[in-house]
Amino acid sequence: VQGALIVPFDETSKKYYLFHEELCAPIVKPNKLFYTVIDMALDSGRGAVILKRQPLFYDTLDYGQITACRHANGRDWWIVVFEHNTDLIYVYLLTPSGVSLNNQQNLGITPNVLLGGQKTFSPDGRKFAHLYYDGITGAVNNYIRIFDFNRCTGQFSNKIEITYLEVEGGVGVAFSSDSRKLYFDTFHK
Repeated sequence: VQGALIVPFDETSKKYYLFHEELCAPIVKPNKLFYTVIDMALDSGRGAVILKRQPLFYDTLDYGQITACRHANGRDWWIVVFEHNTDLIYVYLLTPSGVSLNNQQNLGITPNVLLGGQKTFSPDGRKFAHLYYDGITGAVNNYIRIFDFNRCTGQFSNKIEITYLEVEGGVGVAFSSDSRKLYFDTFHK
């Protein structure tokens, strides 16, 4: 769903960070998170890679679950990934000096076992939503989880969990442009 993510380096350059996962057999989950730096000012505006496949960490991650939110200072970025089959979330801070692990936080949620839905921040960065769907085990485990997000510290709080049973589930979730509404998709049997 979100196995790669591009974030601007800063407001003045034409450099971008590309965060990306790597799948390794026999596990069908990513176990490496990398970043690559691309400079679009090079090669007559076509761009060129200036730093390739820099490892951030090795761990089993939720497949395609990289997301980002602008820091409250308007310059830096929070990069967020979930560890697979746990409630652990890694929060990285991207500044003009580079990218570093800011914190790890256990969210107190049921871990993703087989299928996880999309994760996203509201446009204002104050809310984080996670759609969880487990359609493989046969259990009805359909949740929308909403957290408050502190754009200054990178901390999640005030979990709200909504269970929906009337439909099969879904994978997509998005906030409205005014950050006041949350939309998600569902499957029907």
